[in-house]
Amino acid sequence: MHSPSSHVIKLFRVFRELKRRLIIICLTTVAFPIAVLLKILRPVFPVNVGFFWVDRIGHHAFDIEYYLCESVNAGGGVRKWDLFYLEGKPANDHLRLMTAKKITCHPFIRYLFYANKLLPASHLVQVLPARIRNDSRDKIGLFKQYRPMLRFSDQENDHAFNLLSNIGLNPESKIVCLVVRESAYLAETFPNSNWDHHNFRDCDIQTYIDSAKHLSRLGYWVFRMGKIVNTEFKLSESRVVDYANSDYRSDFMDIWLMANCCFCISTGTGLDSVSDIFRRPVVYTNYDSFPLMVTWGDGITVPKRLVWRETGQELSIEEYFSHSFAHTNRYYEAGIDTMALSSEEITDAVVELEERVSGKEIVDQRDIELQKEFWKLFENCSDYPNYHGVRHPRAQVGRSYLRASYKSLFR
Repeated sequence: MHSPSSHVIKLFRVFRELKRRLIIICLTTVAFPIAVLLKILRPVFPVNVGFFWVDRIGHHAFDIEYYLCESVNAGGGVRKWDLFYLEGKPANDHLRLMTAKKITCHPFIRYLFYANKLLPASHLVQVLPARIRNDSRDKIGLFKQYRPMLRFSDQENDHAFNLLSNIGLNPESKIVCLVVRESAYLAETFPNSNWDHHNFRDCDIQTYIDSAKHLSRLGYWVFRMGKIVNTEFKLSESRVVDYANSDYRSDFMDIWLMANCCFCISTGTGLDSVSDIFRRPVVYTNYDSFPLMVTWGDGITVPKRLVWRETGQELSIEEYFSHSFAHTNRYYEAGIDTMALSSEEITDAVVELEERVSGKEIVDQRDIELQKEFWKLFENCSDYPNYHGVRHPRAQVGRSYLRASYKSLFR
């Protein structure tokens, strides 16, 4: 039986939802004549309305940068008569502030957007986020063509350096950001949703210890990133910083570090999009959906291994494409185990990108041939055009991974 209090809670939720809908109807009614007027004036006063989702940092970061690049690509810079509202609770307040400096946004635009949808040919006035149009993927190579559109002011840079000086860094210090996915963030941020289907994406931060130590000994400062994490990452090396659990972690520093690092180590999660939009190289380790690897940016990808449970055989490239479920239970039902990379495999990929960034890379002809063979097979997969387009010349698969797995991948 339900307690009286549970009935009161349900009744409260019903009234709250009714109130929300009534507000939407009233404000959309107010906005409707404005939408009609803008429609009439459109030949001489072309106003468009749209929105950006800001509740997931990856889509927020990518979509605003992509829009800004599209605007410049179309000519004339950012379109001043494009009006936006922001949808959802911001995952990062500083990124929201950076967005507001670049576009015109106001909460009332939401109702103008709704009102416009009631008019004929409403799609001609809409500006939809890249998340809807291309799943936040740069298939036409805008990021390669243009420099970053979002910028930090001199005052913001000075503020960041002052904070970092307290732990021993200076403006010449080399920074690497380490982003390892855990379930804590989504579970705490969206407690009313079940995110268990993402569990296969989680990784063990301890398998990144050797990589962090290696980089520290090369003179890099390694910042373990994260807004909400389950575990600590404390090493004896002074240049390895558990920033996610530090007192000075902030939304501002999250963005600044990811934007100013020499490169980023990630497991393929939202925060790495910040490094992507600031054109920082990324090494994607334990990447959870190999067919959806980032092909438009400078980076190296080494996926989690997908292995047939009965045979222990790793999936071929074609099988990766047709079995990219991005869902824990579906992998299990298909008889596929997801296997995380070993510490040694992770370090190999990190070393490869560090050598590239520092100019110490030695190119082996056999690795060149393996890359060519991989991309030939990858691009011939039937779904490849749905997810990929212009490929960055430095988007590659980890050389050690290809050497070890080519017999399985290319069969």
